[in-house]
Amino acid sequence: MKTINFFVLLGALLVPSDSSGQQETKIKVLVWDEQQPEGAVTYLKPIGDFLAEKLMAPSGFQVKSNNLSQAEQGLSSTDLKEADVLIYWSHKRNKEISEAKAQQIADLVKSGSLALITLHSAHWSMPFMICMQEKAAQDALECLPIAQRSSAIVSFMGEID
Repeated sequence: MKTINFFVLLGALLVPSDSSGQQETKIKVLVWDEQQPEGAVTYLKPIGDFLAEKLMAPSGFQVKSNNLSQAEQGLSSTDLKEADVLIYWSHKRNKEISEAKAQQIADLVKSGSLALITLHSAHWSMPFMICMQEKAAQDALECLPIAQRSSAIVSFMGEID
């Protein structure tokens, strides 16, 4: 099971790489953003591309930058399964990610094969909200006696949006 802590990722940015010539496993980072035009004004390029460039240069991470306008909303099954970390930046277009795609991300996070770092307004994104629902359900079930957990049904009121 791959588990990558945000602080491990941050630490890797701050610690110089090993110069002993040993081959080390690179953390595979998928940076995703909506590519809002406003971001390119400040960063002179789309925010996701800016973040990917900054992560790639000093760290040696293997970084890929995708966006909403690409096939499968920039979150292809292959890219998600190959990534160790998904850095997800969103702002205005949170509702455009399908619930099925968000559930796929949540399932990968829940299994421990993908770490999710949400930035800016991604707390309203479909992947983040489904991950939080999954965690809330898990926490609720853990409050029950073990014998009752398998027959308990967790349901959510309202809609994710």
